[in-house]
Amino acid sequence: MLSLFTGTPGSGKSYHATERIDRCLKQGINVICTYPIKTNYKHRGLFVYVPYYELTPEFLINFCMEHHDLKCNPEKCQTFIVIDEAHLLFNTRGFDMKERQKWCEFLALHRHYWYDIMLLTQNDRAIDRQVRGLVEFNYKHRKLTSYGLKGFLLVAVLHKKYVAVRYWYVLNEKCDAYFFNTKKKIFKLYDTMAIISPQKHNNDG
Repeated sequence: MLSLFTGTPGSGKSYHATERIDRCLKQGINVICTYPIKTNYKHRGLFVYVPYYELTPEFLINFCMEHHDLKCNPEKCQTFIVIDEAHLLFNTRGFDMKERQKWCEFLALHRHYWYDIMLLTQNDRAIDRQVRGLVEFNYKHRKLTSYGLKGFLLVAVLHKKYVAVRYWYVLNEKCDAYFFNTKKKIFKLYDTMAIISPQKHNNDG
């Protein structure tokens, strides 16, 4: 599945993505991510940090050949790919034609390689149209208080601060909503020093 996570800074977008990463690793699902996190003993999946400028379809296909069970049901996700600031990789103007073709071919076939993919960006329109055409769902993130009085009432009733509303991307049709708060255990996963001094991080769980 190819999904978008959209929202302005402070909308809970990155937190929600990291929460998903944590859950996947605990379930034994591998994660390839363009920002580093601190893994722990509860994480059974392999975590690989790759900066967006080093991420290529060739790398992902090779990773599949080395780490995936090639006899497994294609519907089963074996590795979760998270691309933060996806517009830097799939931008509408500077996206090289040759690279675009490679990426579009890979994204169209990603389920055959046992991948699920999440693209994080503030605005989906900053991403190349051909890539957007392959997206299944868009999770629009907002802080509830940004809805005004209605938002404050929701906070009071639900005791939640953020919401991710899932839309079927093709028709922009609302599917459901996930209300959530932030937790310290998720914030502790952020590897601040590695973000300042980027390098590849691996963990075999």
